Amino acid sequence: MSTLSKELFSREAHRSAFLNWRLGNGSGWLYVAKVLLAMSLAYYASMILELPHTRSAALTVLIVMQPEAGQVLTKSIFRLIGTLFGLIAMLTLVALFHQQPQMFILGTALWCGVCVAGAVHYRDMRSYSFLLAGYTVGMIGVPAAITPDAAVNLAVGRMLAVVIGIICGGVVSAVIFPRETAGSMRNQLVSRVGRLCGFARASLLGTLDRDSRNARGRALAAESVSIEVLRQAATVENLQLKQKNPLLKALNRQYMAMGTRLHSIGRLLEQLRSRAEESQAEATLLARVEPVAAPLLELMQRLEKAPPQPQVAGQLLREFELIEATLKQNIRDTRADLRQQVTDQEAMERFDTLVELMVRFAEQLGQYLRDYSRLDDEKVPEFDTQYTGFRSHTNPLYAVTTGARSALVILFVAWFWITSGWESGTMSIQNAIIAAVLTSTVPNPNKMAQSVAQGAIVGCIVGFIVSFFVLPYVDGFPLMMAAIAPVFIMGAWMSLSPRWAGLGFGSVVNFCFVASPDNPASFLPQQFANQSIASVAGFLMSCVLLALLFPPSGRWLHRVMLRDMRDLAVKALTAPLPGLAAQLDSRSRDLLNQTYNMSGGQPQQQQTALEWCCHIQEVGHAVIELRTLLRSEALNDTDPDAPWRQSLDQMGRALSRLYIKPGARSFERAMEQVELAIEQLRPALEPEQEHFSNSPRRQLLSYLHFIKVSLLDPQGPLAMYREQNNATLEQGVAHAA
Repeated sequence: MSTLSKELFSREAHRSAFLNWRLGNGSGWLYVAKVLLAMSLAYYASMILELPHTRSAALTVLIVMQPEAGQVLTKSIFRLIGTLFGLIAMLTLVALFHQQPQMFILGTALWCGVCVAGAVHYRDMRSYSFLLAGYTVGMIGVPAAITPDAAVNLAVGRMLAVVIGIICGGVVSAVIFPRETAGSMRNQLVSRVGRLCGFARASLLGTLDRDSRNARGRALAAESVSIEVLRQAATVENLQLKQKNPLLKALNRQYMAMGTRLHSIGRLLEQLRSRAEESQAEATLLARVEPVAAPLLELMQRLEKAPPQPQVAGQLLREFELIEATLKQNIRDTRADLRQQVTDQEAMERFDTLVELMVRFAEQLGQYLRDYSRLDDEKVPEFDTQYTGFRSHTNPLYAVTTGARSALVILFVAWFWITSGWESGTMSIQNAIIAAVLTSTVPNPNKMAQSVAQGAIVGCIVGFIVSFFVLPYVDGFPLMMAAIAPVFIMGAWMSLSPRWAGLGFGSVVNFCFVASPDNPASFLPQQFANQSIASVAGFLMSCVLLALLFPPSGRWLHRVMLRDMRDLAVKALTAPLPGLAAQLDSRSRDLLNQTYNMSGGQPQQQQTALEWCCHIQEVGHAVIELRTLLRSEALNDTDPDAPWRQSLDQMGRALSRLYIKPGARSFERAMEQVELAIEQLRPALEPEQEHFSNSPRRQLLSYLHFIKVSLLDPQGPLAMYREQNNATLEQGVAHAA
């Protein structure tokens, strides 16, 4: 009883409980309270200014509000830009075609299709501007086409409402318990050091199975994309981070490169472990891996348990230099010892490849810690890099088909409106445009449209109750906001969950369309019924058409994405070297993230995309480093007509053909050329007494071995072509017999 009383009246216990709640559910409820306050201010300001449609200001607040203040500011800027361009397009279409509804609808559909294609292509904050430019034409242009004499007034009123919503949302986010995006990004940078070290330790120990390693690779790809979104918002919000923008870009590049390196190490250890059961030489080599990496493993374990802040990472640099030197010395001693125990030359070459990857990872980790420790420097670090940032990539065919799908949805709903002569058909077109445009950039637009349509039905039901049983009996602005606040609280809370975001968005948007208090308020049952039916019909028709027209979950898009991923391997073989490794890392992960999200509910397609991404990263990096070595000063004095150089050129051409058009014959040809390059290079190797770091030809041989291991991976994406070749060979032997 005394213990309970002591905890009940303990200030420290209550403070700890409050902080835990504040960091958990409390942050969500604080965000909901800020949304409600910003919407109340937007309603009040628009009513004081006697704007005709107060709902536009409230919807602007709902759209621009984000948990972090930096994201609100960024979205607000791009919303203004998109709205401005949308208004210009709307006034142009109204001026040209207000007496020709068919031409006006065609122009609106084409404009929205182009905007959707642009939004899908860029997939950053510019995407948001394209979306706003698209659906602004639908929101204002359709009513303005019916009353063209009021088009300018509608445009000015719309712009004022958007500005009011942006100001209210920005002020509330920046003044009331601001949550800076810079803080979220810093927490991400700190925590991912611990995740990286955990991944590194598991990879070096070989404790990760294939599925776990692939899952880590998938998580790393998603994290690389999300950290770029945070960086864009944080650099707008925080001037110091903006000055360190090149450093932040480089940290993400280095993080991706280390992830690729760790996946390669895990793949080689997996191959070594599978061979150790049948080969004594492989078993001997496997037993020496952990002692070699012992100093690095000890540091990884410490950093995994306690991820360091930037200033602490700076203090670790001297210790890490000693660990790196010890690792290299262990490798030299172990290699000298193994030469006397292992006579299998190919096994030793695979071991050299493995320890070379370890050394490269240690060097990359040291550079990452050095750059990471500079985040807290008061002086802006000079960072000269050819890396321009995360390179998102969207297939042009996918962008065009997405734009065409949105345009066809708008044309179909408009055709239904014109042929039926429905008075409230304008509302149906407006909501069809919202559904077609705003769901175009999500991985599964049909599923999102279904959630929005379900939310629209909920919004109509709630709107009916509020409009005819609550609002007529309240007087004054405070009571009005108290009456409609539960709807906005519900919508804002649901928007925090990816599962319920579409339902919450649809319910609030439709509530604003059919029941939000206008200036002056209107309580006509016939008008409410027409608007509700038209609104739900627009969402439902869009939902059906989005499911039928060019669905992104189809096999055609999956094949297109895989072809784009294979093209990255071709670029690794042929494109200019400066910045090529960074482009390979960012584009491959971006493509994986897109493909994985669009293949929701299709695990086989997701697994295929993951296998291809890992394979392309491994082979691509090996090829890039091989090309870099060939152009280094250490190999400049070699004979350009040497057999091993010619065999490397032939190997490059064979690999290009393999990835351009995969098949059993092209796989067989590529394997022959890789093995020929290995055989041609062996006689030209440096003496074994030379340090590996001073033996460029031995390094070339290690990369060739790794390419061979990746091509022969029994669970890789090219395994089917190897099996086809084996089956063909067995049939030929049987036929000859």
